[in-house]
Amino acid sequence: MEPEYRQCNACLRMGYGYTYRLHVCNACIALFRRFHRAGVSLETCETGGNCPLDTRCRYCRYQRCLRIVYQIAMSLRHVRDYNFATFIDRF
Repeated sequence: MEPEYRQCNACLRMGYGYTYRLHVCNACIALFRRFHRAGVSLETCETGGNCPLDTRCRYCRYQRCLRIVYQIAMSLRHVRDYNFATFIDRF
């Protein structure tokens, strides 16, 4: 059975990753993990955060990933002993 390709909620490219009820491509998951876990600070966006939805601007893409992770976390807030920091580290 072939994977079902859908549009990534963060970068709008086609992908088959599915993370906690939302479609997020593996590239966006890797970007989020890389910057979150390494604690790397990103330079601000040249357009003030108004980039088109593509993958060239890492700052804007990371910000979209943060919004996606927040949506996922809010969908899981009913889970007993929910810990946002632990969730982020496992993402």
